[in-house]
Order: sequence, then C-alpha cells, then structure tokens
Amino acid sequence: MFAYHLIQIINLGNSQRGTVVRRLTSASNRLNEEGPHSYRVHAKPLPGNSGIGLDRFLAAQRLDIQQRHEQLFTENSLEKIRQWNELKEGFELSDNKGATQKFIFEEELAAYKKLRYESKPAKLLEAVFKGITTCHQINPSFGEKVFFEFPLENPHFEPINCTIEFDDTALRPVFDEEEWKFFKTINKINTPFEKNMMRETKERIEIYLQPGDVLFVPFIYDAFYFPSDHFSMYSTKVVFRRWDTNEPLAILDLHIHRRSYLLQHAVTFICETSGNWEKQLLLPPMARDRRVNSVRCSDPSVKVSIRNATLQQIIGFTTYSGDTNDRRTFLLMMYTDHYQTRLLATWKVTILPFFNVDVRSIVGQTTRLHLLVHRRR
Repeated sequence: MFAYHLIQIINLGNSQRGTVVRRLTSASNRLNEEGPHSYRVHAKPLPGNSGIGLDRFLAAQRLDIQQRHEQLFTENSLEKIRQWNELKEGFELSDNKGATQKFIFEEELAAYKKLRYESKPAKLLEAVFKGITTCHQINPSFGEKVFFEFPLENPHFEPINCTIEFDDTALRPVFDEEEWKFFKTINKINTPFEKNMMRETKERIEIYLQPGDVLFVPFIYDAFYFPSDHFSMYSTKVVFRRWDTNEPLAILDLHIHRRSYLLQHAVTFICETSGNWEKQLLLPPMARDRRVNSVRCSDPSVKVSIRNATLQQIIGFTTYSGDTNDRRTFLLMMYTDHYQTRLLATWKVTILPFFNVDVRSIVGQTTRLHLLVHRRR
C-alpha cells in the first residue's frame, strides 16, 4: 500500500500560519475519504515586526531566568550544598582508578551541562541586545564639542513614549532649538528638524514616537569634561527605553578617542603669594582676523572675562595665589562662537607666586636680612 502526502498552508489568525499534512493511501485516493488519523498539523508563529518579536523574546527570557532562579535557590539548595560538601570530604581515592576517573568525569559532565543550560538565556539576550545596538566613534580634542544625531525608530504599530538614560556628564541631548539649528548648519546636516521633540522633567527625558516614525535625536559631547580617570579612550552607552514597559528599544554605544590638543602660546606670570591676583592680557591678532567670542579655562577657580577695546581684545584673569610652592598651570581655550564649538586657540598659562621682600637700608652700609625660603617637597 502506497502513501502520499499533501501539504497545505492555513492561517491560524493573529499573524500565525500552520502546515497541514494529509496522508493519502492507495485505497483512498480522494480527499473526502481519508480517515481522521490522516491529518497532522504543525503550526508555529511566524516572526512579525522586529520590535514586537523582541518584546515577546525578552518576556520569554525573563520568565525562563526566573524559573531557573527558583529551581536553583529553593529551600533545599542549602541542604544539597551541605550534602555535596560532606560527600567531597568523605570521598577517598581508592585503588580502583577506573571508578575514580568515572566519578570525576560524571561530576564534570554534570557541571558542564548545568553551566551550558544556564548560559543559553544570557547568550541569547546578548545576541538580541547586539541587534539593537549602534556603535559610533568620535575623536575630539580637549575643549572641543562634537555634535551628532542618533536615528531612533519606532517599530511598533502604536505610538509610544521613549525615555533616554545615560550617566556621562560630558554627553547631553540638545534641547534648545536655536542651538540645534546652529550645529546642523555648521556640520552641514540636512536631516529633518522637529520642534518640541523632547521633554525634560526632574526624573527623566521623554520622546514621543508615532507608529513607524524615525526621529533624529541630537547629542553634544563636550570633551572639556573628559573624565580624568580614563586614558585616551573610553566608551559610554545611551539606552532608549519604552516608558510603559521599560524595555530597551535601542542602544547607542559611543566610543570616545581623545586627541592631543595643539598649543599656540605659553605665558608665565609672577605674582605675590597668598593674595588676590588680577591680570589683563592683550590678545594678538588671530589667524584670518577672527574674533574671540567666548573663553573657557581648565581651572574652575580662575575667573576669565573678555572685552573688546575698539579693534583689540583684552582677556582678564582673577584668582587667588598660593604659597611659593603652589605653582599653578591651566589651559585657556578661545572660541569664535558663543556656543563654544569652534576652537580658535589654546594657551597655556603658568602662575609663579613669590615673596615680596621690602628692604630699607642706608647707602654704603651692610644690611643683613633673614629670608625664609620653602623648599619644594
């Protein structure tokens, strides 16, 4: 007796499809005469939208991890650990090497199977997060600002609210519309401009996304706040989450490679110790006759100001001078715009405090004076 198979595709609803296999024998070749046991249905949901599939996968993995946690950390777990420790202490190597090797092999195999089974959810989650992660690399020098936009897409068929999470003080979103337009103009970026795209509260930053919408979220990285505990490279992450379910929608993996800055001038000033120090410096003509519109100092205790005197510009310094050993050095960054983006020049300023000694004597007579000099530690 011969058997034939007829395969049909049927819709099961909710974006699911199934496969129906009919078994036809030689005794019953007509479709309406097969028996009830000649049907076999194989059905499984097909992957729909990437975002919805991701939500289902994350929910399933959370349930799997929770079940594994309950299996491992039950009330009998401590008792099993105690029994295993007693078994190891009471086990002695016998003369039968085959039994000893078999015992060790079985224990290692059980531990390997357990580790492999427990690491599967973690590996799957790593693969999923890798699929929603976008890497971006920038190369700023000290004092520069780097502007970039991150395309954020809503893969769902419903509008959602998205939150932004980051913990780097040098990175910030651009909320000011005029500042955003300025950065788009100088960087020659022609992406769409959205008004009131982000809303900042005390707790979080929110973005509203329409179904299938793509928004270009603007960011500024200020290399002036580069962490001092890092070398020339480090990375930080920005996570975009759904506000209602707190599930990750997209991840920005930002790699920062800092370049060395170019020093134009070095200036040294000598001042008295333990007192307020004020100095005004006349700026020389800049390259291409450019004007300095804003100034920043690497030392927060130094107050820097700039003023225009007809065709010349004057920079003023105000700080407190320490002892003779307190040699202070800081960097002065000058910019051509008030957003402090275009770095025009970088100067190095050094302050050397000294003792002011007032000596009164008569001409032609020898005078002795005790001068106390502190040595550098």
